[in-house]
Amino acid sequence: MEWVQVHPTGIVNPKDPDNKVKFLAAEALRGVGGIMINAEGHRFVDELGRRDHVSGEMFKNKAPFRLILNSKASNEIEWHCKHYVGRGIMKRYNNSHEFAKDIGVSIDVLRKTYDDYNKAAIAKTDQFGKKFFTNAPITVDEFIHVAIITPVIHYCMGGLKVNDKA
Repeated sequence: MEWVQVHPTGIVNPKDPDNKVKFLAAEALRGVGGIMINAEGHRFVDELGRRDHVSGEMFKNKAPFRLILNSKASNEIEWHCKHYVGRGIMKRYNNSHEFAKDIGVSIDVLRKTYDDYNKAAIAKTDQFGKKFFTNAPITVDEFIHVAIITPVIHYCMGGLKVNDKA
């Protein structure tokens, strides 16, 4: 195989996390301002980076990874959120306090993650090179949608080079 494309946002079904088949999340989730955090509640990548780069950074970090959409992003892509929530692969939280408790991360960690993100949005760049911060800012008091994500194989290309005699 010459090329294998890995997509960073395969959605993990929380009821069957070890299932090898994942639901491929729309790229728009990251495009509308979704932020990605590691198991400790920290951002670790430019969410809008190339698929191979974002996936590579995930492999260097601690899972589970989560994609968070603030209320503005959720409203912009409402159909997708309803669809994923209906399938049981995305969860809506009234605020990040509920989310932090659910995943066992301090709300102070999430608040700092959000504050750093919001400062970067004002500066139009961050430590990961992100330049577009659609639907920022994000706050701990607004509702959010969250999905557990993992890199997945998106497609494979290539094969064996043969001659006319196979």
